[in-house]
Amino acid sequence: MVIAGCAFFNLIAAVAVGLLPPSTLLALLAALPAGLAVRGLWRHAEQPARLIPAIKHTILAAHLYGIGLAAGLFFAKGLGS
Repeated sequence: MVIAGCAFFNLIAAVAVGLLPPSTLLALLAALPAGLAVRGLWRHAEQPARLIPAIKHTILAAHLYGIGLAAGLFFAKGLGS
């Protein structure tokens, strides 16, 4: 949870100080699957077989973050911001 929180905080901070365009906040879409992964890990830490959904959510969050950030940068370049 700390790592995901730091990633989202750094993104918000970078936008707030002008290092990244606001459109990169699309990467925050990854917060939902990241939260689901954390919840699944906490609930089923002692049952490895039940961690499969959490692993899938972690992979989805990682992909969404990267795709959202890239899309945000692409849209910012295309929109001239």
